Amino acid sequence: MFQICLNQNYEIYSEEKGHFGLININNFSEKFFVPIDFWDRNTYLKNWNCELKKLLEGFSCAKLITKIYNPENMNFFQAWVLYLENNDIFIQEQIFFLDELPKPFLIDDF
Repeated sequence: MFQICLNQNYEIYSEEKGHFGLININNFSEKFFVPIDFWDRNTYLKNWNCELKKLLEGFSCAKLITKIYNPENMNFFQAWVLYLENNDIFIQEQIFFLDELPKPFLIDDF
């Protein structure tokens, strides 16, 4: 079983405004916080839906972004990455540094 969701109401956490989320993977669950300074709740959900759709269409990887700031001010984003191998999906939380990406970071790609 896999589930990822965000609370409806925003909260303040570590002096940031955002939403708490929950990811469930079989018997594992983890709470996380998404800041909404750059992306709002709907933009995160749109990213997750688009990425999951690509995975279902046969792409080998999906990046569900869980933390992103204005790239002009920050040099990273954080995501749950889903890797499809045969009929199995492997999930890993990763931090991506913009200057280490194989191609230039374009916000419209997400």
